[in-house]
Amino acid sequence: MNPFINIKLFGEDNDVLCTPTEDNIVIKTDYVFKKPTDGLWDNHEFAIVFPDEEKRDYFLAHQTDIINDYREGMLKDDYIFHIIRFKYPKVTELYADQMYMRKDYESF
Repeated sequence: MNPFINIKLFGEDNDVLCTPTEDNIVIKTDYVFKKPTDGLWDNHEFAIVFPDEEKRDYFLAHQTDIINDYREGMLKDDYIFHIIRFKYPKVTELYADQMYMRKDYESF
């Protein structure tokens, strides 16, 4: 059970462990991505769990309304991040989808 979101996260056997904290996660709401500490928000769709606060803060500073792929706003470097898609009503376990960002990432 992850103490931050009170949900057990699982992934593939060889995945890096997904450990969301208030310092490395953004929550996608109806309109924007927000930090968990940005007050009340509703209709959260999914979360992106970054490896550290620096990459999370870069994403928050560079996201725009016209981003078609959320990776367009991410820091271009080689690292793993996770996507957690929320389900309602709340479940006890969620899949943490491991994904990669690369230094040479280009959007199409």
